[in-house]
Amino acid sequence: SGRFVCDGYINFWDIHEVRMGVQSKEFEKSDKQVPGQHPSRCFVILFGREFRLKTWSFMTFSDAECQSWARCLA
Repeated sequence: SGRFVCDGYINFWDIHEVRMGVQSKEFEKSDKQVPGQHPSRCFVILFGREFRLKTWSFMTFSDAECQSWARCLA
């Protein structure tokens, strides 16, 4: 079964960018691809201070769900 990890929260106004795909340290660190992980189902939120951005990486169940999240957060 899946694993839910919550590391805190993000203030909506601190979101600078939402990137589609697997371009983040979290995705790069994983030594093997998670079953069902496909770039079209993943997105990354960049947030924080202008020169000290942090990232949160997400994987969704479908391409459509990923598009919906990215559109709503951008």
